[in-house]
Amino acid sequence: MNLEEQLKKHFGYNTFRPHQKEIISKLLEGKDVCAILPTGAGKSLCYQLPALVKEGTAVIISPLISLMQDQVVSLNKNGIAAGFINSSLSPYDMHQILGTLGSYKIIFIAPERFADEGFIARLKEIKISLFAVDEAHCISQWGHSFRPEYRRLAILKEHFPNHPIITLTATATDQVQKDIVEQLSIPDAWMLKGSFDRPNLTIRMEGRGNFERQIMEFMEKHPDESGIIYAGTRKSVDETFLMLQSRGYSVGRYHAGMSDGQRADMQQAFVHDKTQLMVATVAFGMGIHKPDIRFIIHLNMPKSIEQYTQEIGRAGRDGLPGECLLLHSGQDIVLNKFFADKVEDPLERDMAHRRVKQIINLCTTYGCRRIKLLEYFGESYGKAECGSCDNCLNEGEKIDGLVIAQKILSCVYRLNQRFGVKYVIDVLRGASTAQVVKRQHDQLSTYGLLSQNSEIEVRNYINQLLEMKFLERSEGDYPILRWTEKSREVVQGNLPVQFRKTYQKTPTRQRSHRGNTLFDKLRQLRLEIARQEKVPPYAIFSDRTLLELAEQKPLYEEDFMLINGVGPVKLDKYGERFLDVIADSVPKPKEKTHHITRGYFENGLGIEEIAEKRELTPGTIINHFLMLCSEGYAIDVDRFVDKEKQKLILEALQKVGAEKLTPIKEALPETISYDEIRLVRAALKPQ
Repeated sequence: MNLEEQLKKHFGYNTFRPHQKEIISKLLEGKDVCAILPTGAGKSLCYQLPALVKEGTAVIISPLISLMQDQVVSLNKNGIAAGFINSSLSPYDMHQILGTLGSYKIIFIAPERFADEGFIARLKEIKISLFAVDEAHCISQWGHSFRPEYRRLAILKEHFPNHPIITLTATATDQVQKDIVEQLSIPDAWMLKGSFDRPNLTIRMEGRGNFERQIMEFMEKHPDESGIIYAGTRKSVDETFLMLQSRGYSVGRYHAGMSDGQRADMQQAFVHDKTQLMVATVAFGMGIHKPDIRFIIHLNMPKSIEQYTQEIGRAGRDGLPGECLLLHSGQDIVLNKFFADKVEDPLERDMAHRRVKQIINLCTTYGCRRIKLLEYFGESYGKAECGSCDNCLNEGEKIDGLVIAQKILSCVYRLNQRFGVKYVIDVLRGASTAQVVKRQHDQLSTYGLLSQNSEIEVRNYINQLLEMKFLERSEGDYPILRWTEKSREVVQGNLPVQFRKTYQKTPTRQRSHRGNTLFDKLRQLRLEIARQEKVPPYAIFSDRTLLELAEQKPLYEEDFMLINGVGPVKLDKYGERFLDVIADSVPKPKEKTHHITRGYFENGLGIEEIAEKRELTPGTIINHFLMLCSEGYAIDVDRFVDKEKQKLILEALQKVGAEKLTPIKEALPETISYDEIRLVRAALKPQ
């Protein structure tokens, strides 16, 4: 079986992403699989394609109602019979779907459903191809979003021992992976742990000062792009929403203080591109599959690196550039430690505190953030720097920081090492707060010594002193700054101190679609079609597909079909309208593209040479030859396939017929490629 052909046929993709084909092959062999892949790596395809190839219905367990609905819409758009069963259905609709369960190739189920013995009995009445457990970290009590109902899934192997199970998650430490396998009783599962790196994401973290100004400066770099802004409280969500709305932004909001209907309407508006931005608490985003989110802003420090990784993973799922900004403050540290203290189980409480410490270290490090993030998941980056986090992009020169360091350390000392970062900053900057005046700290010799510096600058200097071990932060609910063994040496001028000034360059290795007028026209057409069909725009074509269309400018159906993301179903439904937009934007050549290829061929050039000259792929050139053959043009196939291979291919054609490629390929040695078969089949006929 040629999986690449199935991939193009059902989903329109030309190639697999890393690890997808390995995972799919193992499932098709009947093996259980535990796959840890980052968000945006194409986990869904790992069960969707096997479900279409295998006989029967694939049962997908997912905790997220909206994600089920989005996936069903996208699958239906590709002509695939898919449905879902969850609490959003009416009793009538539930009865209808259960009655026709076996007619679906893919059915999405909420985990709660497996507590119903009647439902399990119904599953036993149909032919099942496989089980997939999405968001599998929810099984583990060590995961960051444990769901007790996921523990019931241990019955899968008990009731369906001969059906393969695939578990998928984006964030799982070694401990969580082990728990997943044990809980599902799949000890011999084939394990695959992909890289957690998301190279298309730029990561930035900075102290939170005037957050409105910080947001607006960031937003100026992302005009007309979709983004999510995460805030720690409902109040902060509402305030940020109103601030952005007053500045003319198309924005929605999402938090637990709103009704179910209000939240659903806001989410639909965002997914369907009716609003550009969503300001939300962390409850939002887990259940959406919107691949064109270009940026994520955190207004507060997340509770753990897993949570942070999960949330920034919602940007750039289509592989195009995304940018992530995290703003943090000392108050975030206090709150996160407070919530960690509230955990009742001593073991889990210790783990919660460890997670808080790890996210603090990530936020305050002056080394490569990507390296530190990957280290958390047990992965080595392999380079000294990533070139796409704020620290690696920092080109600012190093300055002699001895005097500044002495001022900060002296202030900490004169405050008797009893106050946290924010209070020390207030004293150094000469702030006349009630507490500073009440304690008479405005009379200290260190009061106002850094009044010319902004709060963010002073915070950065303190963070760098913490990184260099010239200062330390205490444990507890209210961490205070204290001297270390090195502090006195700095104050006495015996140790040099260098600070890095913060000047950021923009990464240049990522392509952008902004300013591409044809892309904008294609995007507008996509939006019109989506409105007509009442589906999210990405269900028609992804941004990545539109970008490739804008770059390649196909003018004929055969070339349109070669674009990544275009399959037979979407070609039939949308091809003509998109081709018309492209044709209006670029002049048509005097002759068809495959006739241009014929001219190069007649001048003696080979496939690779023609592809290079025309800036096309070799596969496209071969397709041009096949079109020429269909028009009666005689191709000298000897130039591409040697005589012995031609003989074997002709024998296979006579034996199994010429209709389907797969039986022909299976009847031939592995050294003969599909392209060679296609060329011989098109150019020669069996005698």
